[in-house]
Amino acid sequence: MDKRFLITTSDERTWKTDEKILFLNEGCKKLSRKNFWSQLDYNVLPYHWDDPQRLHSDYQYLIGIYDKYLEILTQKLNKIHNVYHSKEYWRIIIGPWLQLFIGIIFDKWISILEAQKRVQISNTWILDLGEEELIPLGMNELQQFIYSDLWHHHIFSQIIISNNQIPYRKIGLNLSQENLEPEKKSKLSLKSSLINMANFFCRFIPDQFNKTVFISTNFLKLDLIKLQISLGQVPYVLDSIIRLENIPAHKGMRNDLEMNYASNEFEDILEILIPLNFPKLNLELYPELCNQVFHRFPKKVSTIVTTHGYWAEEGAKLWIAEKKEQGAKLVIGQHGGHFGSGLIEQSEVHQIQICDRFFTWGWKDPKFSQVRPLSPPKLASTIKKGIIPKENGSILWVWGAELPKFFYRMHSVPLSSQWLQYIYDQIEFAKNLSKEVLDITKLRLRPNGKLLWEEDLYFKEAGFQKIIDYSGNNLHEKLKKSRVCVTTDNSTVFLETFSINFPTILFWNPTHWQLRPSVKPIFEELKRVEILHDSPKSASKLINSIYMNPSNWWFKPERQRVIKSFCKEFACVRSSWLKEWKKELKALLSKN
Repeated sequence: MDKRFLITTSDERTWKTDEKILFLNEGCKKLSRKNFWSQLDYNVLPYHWDDPQRLHSDYQYLIGIYDKYLEILTQKLNKIHNVYHSKEYWRIIIGPWLQLFIGIIFDKWISILEAQKRVQISNTWILDLGEEELIPLGMNELQQFIYSDLWHHHIFSQIIISNNQIPYRKIGLNLSQENLEPEKKSKLSLKSSLINMANFFCRFIPDQFNKTVFISTNFLKLDLIKLQISLGQVPYVLDSIIRLENIPAHKGMRNDLEMNYASNEFEDILEILIPLNFPKLNLELYPELCNQVFHRFPKKVSTIVTTHGYWAEEGAKLWIAEKKEQGAKLVIGQHGGHFGSGLIEQSEVHQIQICDRFFTWGWKDPKFSQVRPLSPPKLASTIKKGIIPKENGSILWVWGAELPKFFYRMHSVPLSSQWLQYIYDQIEFAKNLSKEVLDITKLRLRPNGKLLWEEDLYFKEAGFQKIIDYSGNNLHEKLKKSRVCVTTDNSTVFLETFSINFPTILFWNPTHWQLRPSVKPIFEELKRVEILHDSPKSASKLINSIYMNPSNWWFKPERQRVIKSFCKEFACVRSSWLKEWKKELKALLSKN
């Protein structure tokens, strides 16, 4: 068997370059360091979830693992905190973290097993963090960690040490010198100061005047005020962010989280790593978080409405969980694309499980009575902007998604090493554009994005640096200067352009962006009228032929019929959206 040194991330402090190398992931190879690693004798481990059937099978397996350990942690946390909360309470609070963490550990554990099957691992180097910790405060900090090579290396190292099957050597590291903390906020702006003041005064509004509370929504401020007034309420600003100072991990509390319920090797590893990585806001800082929530959030509420407060805002989640136990209804509004169409969407499942109403952008799910279509304020606000294609404008090519170099969540998008193929598909599209089209094309990478894959360098290497637009204007401002939009992922951007009937061309790899069987017919219709393409070459061929007048192509009657039918399912906006929301929320109030 081939003998190789194992490298887990792109952190070159862990590289031993005088041996044959096995990279665990394509993300280990930074393009900016190609001159270095291209001289090495290396292989890259094939990605286990390149097999779609295996991905789906593992996803089903992990659903059961999640349910098992949610039940165990419910009992553990109730005992540690001397409380008597339900499993559904803890699902709201720790569910997002537990879902992500289980998937991350499983993905890394499988990668290590696959590496051991393919080669004889001579050694690997592990950065020793000493007494320091990489324990997240909560989901917000975990989401920062997910973009860090050091954190992923740390988790790989914990698995390798726990498995004790691979030789390793520890290398000392001063963690205090590493940039792993969430980005620090600059001094308060006038806008944020005014919001803080409004939030302070809103605390003195009696709860009976605001039985329906809106928290962490993507409603425009004016639209939210109109909706609150229509419900007979005082306009209410509720800041959901609670900031607590970090504290050292409490060894005794961590010990109390230790478990002995594993039935296989993966669960053995999981039971070791959960106590080592459990968020502090749900353990050491839980009592203080409860205290802050008690003093800052409304005491009596009938209905809570959110679009994204269910995920990473620990204070909001704790308050929602408490109010739900006391009988309040939870309404979650869909906040973006991929919901209702992606074959796997872990976040969607979680939202439906915890809410009383899940309002979609048009689609239904017959398995869940709480899933109902309702005109989305986010898309309604986009329509209000009056965006129309500019006859001699640019071709706006939107890079919608931005994913970490390593797996972090179960959803039907390019995962881990698959993202490199996504980049290559974009370059293939550019290579097949005519010179005339390239001259008027502007590539919008995600503004303020991290570009962890160094996507811009790939385009520069391929000779397309001139089309990258670094202006930073938001999507709507760029659309106003464009004749057609090209977007390449199943997410929010094309739902926005469809909702305003803006000429749009889509292409993506159907193996990575898998669809649910129930929605395939309507997406096939998009393919039939040449809006959606399975390959970059097909999309570039179309745009080369229509770029002079894409509106003429877009507004053909048959194409418009298909777009209208699609929007009815996934981007259904009506001018009466406020009345619809008022009716639904009033109906919920009448049941309390």
